Amino acid sequence: MRKSLELNAVWDSDLKPVLERLGILDEVMRGRTTCRECGRAVNLDNLGAIVTGRKPSVICDCSLCLHAATSALVATV
Repeated sequence: MRKSLELNAVWDSDLKPVLERLGILDEVMRGRTTCRECGRAVNLDNLGAIVTGRKPSVICDCSLCLHAATSALVATV
């Protein structure tokens, strides 16, 4: 059986309100968040994905990090 994962897209114009709603806008704007895959500092210029949950985390725009994060999420479905 094929597994599926729901991914939501966010327009650039809606990104700041989404980050604010998640309570991480200030941290991302200041580059104080780190990619949960590689540890690289993440800001608005290199934000690749947001993973929601009890505590939101971010993934940088590196294709290896995005692949690793999505593969890990699909494995839990």
